[in-house]
Amino acid sequence: MTTFEEENLLVHGTSFRTSPLEVREALALKKSEDEKLLHKIRTSLYVEECVILSTCNRFEFIIYRNHPEEIIDGIIKINEERAGFPLQKTHFYNFFGRDAIRHIFRVTSSLDSMVLGEPQITGQVKSAYESSLKLGFIGKNLRKVFERAFFVAKRIRNETAIGENPNSVGSQAVELAESIFGDLSKRKAIVIGTGEMGEIAIKSFLSRGISKLYITSRSIERAEELCSLYSGEALPFKDLYRGLEEVDIVLCSSAAPHYIITKTDIKNVMKKRRGSPLFLIDISLPRNIDPEAGKVDNVYLYHIDDLQQIVDKNIKKRKEEAIKSERIVEEEVEKFLQRMKEEKIGPVIARVYKTADSIRRKELEELFKMLGNISEHQKKAIEDFSVNVVRKILHKPATRAKEWARDGDFYLAEAFFALFGEDDEVEGRNEGK
Repeated sequence: MTTFEEENLLVHGTSFRTSPLEVREALALKKSEDEKLLHKIRTSLYVEECVILSTCNRFEFIIYRNHPEEIIDGIIKINEERAGFPLQKTHFYNFFGRDAIRHIFRVTSSLDSMVLGEPQITGQVKSAYESSLKLGFIGKNLRKVFERAFFVAKRIRNETAIGENPNSVGSQAVELAESIFGDLSKRKAIVIGTGEMGEIAIKSFLSRGISKLYITSRSIERAEELCSLYSGEALPFKDLYRGLEEVDIVLCSSAAPHYIITKTDIKNVMKKRRGSPLFLIDISLPRNIDPEAGKVDNVYLYHIDDLQQIVDKNIKKRKEEAIKSERIVEEEVEKFLQRMKEEKIGPVIARVYKTADSIRRKELEELFKMLGNISEHQKKAIEDFSVNVVRKILHKPATRAKEWARDGDFYLAEAFFALFGEDDEVEGRNEGK
């Protein structure tokens, strides 16, 4: 494909807005699964350009190909194979063309996040893009879209206050704990997981004056590193259940692909706690705490979708900035599409100028033969004059052709070439269609 065609862009996905946690959990990419899935999309659905965005709140395919609407059923079938159960079409959305561009810009700028303005999503989109780039699934079309999306996200951060006092799922989870207990200064907590969300949760707990904070993960070295950076006590993972007997709050943000805390584990822990309530907050995807654990007496289990109530309270503070951000997105969508339309007419205009210059050179050769022996200075003056004449003749039609392209009137833009291009070139273009 020589130019970007907006109708070839598709976003097919699901998010916290359209599907329950169970669906997003089943679709979430496992470690290093993106390469296998991308190759499956390529071989079975003939997709050359694709990005897979998988976060705790969304799972999306961003695809560029001819007639993308034809492969939606194929994508759903692949997702059903991965999930292991039938999927409802109502859980998924499809955006094409302008709507797809707008969606990508909004997601990258955190305008479609559960936590409006959260800073993590831009990095997650960049990671997904770079992964596809490394695996050879980014061509010039998706490159244009994503490079602009990153520019838009940066512009929104610079021109609005939507990113001030940044929140995230990790900090909202701690706020949920605070809404349950009130003052956290007399409470003890464990953070399981030392990734980005875990680190955010650690800082949030400490900023709220948590009495004691344990940090644990499969890598005790990473837990110790975070303890040295902030505060807290590194807990070897093998001692996790001992820690559960002592604390009031457990916040799990692990990358494990399975449950690390089961209902049986919690039953055993609760026997030793002698009825003292235990609050579990699981923001992992897939979930790392067995949902059945929440059915044990005096155990209160929350997962990522339960954070919506906290988000709804905080979103009012950012509503005005979100309105400004949405205006920027609309402006940038329009600019992007205009730029893509201008790119379509650019090669046409270049060929017209090339044709005109070729005619100018031939006529100039004949003129110099007729004039006979003239100085190089005279030749230079005549050539400069001829160049300026051609430019002035073509400037207004070329400018008008760009305007036609921006307005979508490509038949008029093509007429520009038909009028000013050479007959054999026009015929060759028509034969190639």
